[in-house]
Amino acid sequence: MCAIEIANVAYGATQCICRGQLPALLLASLAREAERRASELNAQELANTAWAFAKVGQQDEQLFKAVPESELAIIGGLY
Repeated sequence: MCAIEIANVAYGATQCICRGQLPALLLASLAREAERRASELNAQELANTAWAFAKVGQQDEQLFKAVPESELAIIGGLY
């Protein structure tokens, strides 16, 4: 799964989870994949992935510890 696919699946999953159709475990699996590919995520993909987690109230410290500080600075500048 490439970086953009992770972000897209995370977004789609939130739409289903919000309707009670998929378990939150799907996002946990996506988090592990995103963690492995954190250096490949661009600012938009990272923002979309973070939004998906926030939308369903799922925190994943392990994933966001894997995100390079430079990327976090970019996201911070988006708001």
